[in-house]
Amino acid sequence: MKPERLELLIRDIRDVCYTRGNPPWVTLVDLSADLKLQGRYRQGWNTLTPYHLANYLRQFYLEPERRPDSAGISRGGYRFEVLDNLFSRYVEGPPKKVAVTEAKT
Repeated sequence: MKPERLELLIRDIRDVCYTRGNPPWVTLVDLSADLKLQGRYRQGWNTLTPYHLANYLRQFYLEPERRPDSAGISRGGYRFEVLDNLFSRYVEGPPKKVAVTEAKT
């Protein structure tokens, strides 16, 4: 993936986290669903699955952790502190509110 698209992805992840109130934990399932609500991920990013999202973030040496959700299903995701460190290194400017789905966790 081109660097400018990765930077855009990180910015959009930050905006999703900001809209959700910077939760201490965000799952890949919820994050990929929220990103698909953004217009650019419906065109050309149709493979933005939790698996692909994790692979994109691995380029920044981020490995998803696994935690059980409210139904006891183990889901991959990230702690906000880890993502916030990524945001501070790669994203400038203030976050903005965006459309998000109802969290499944």
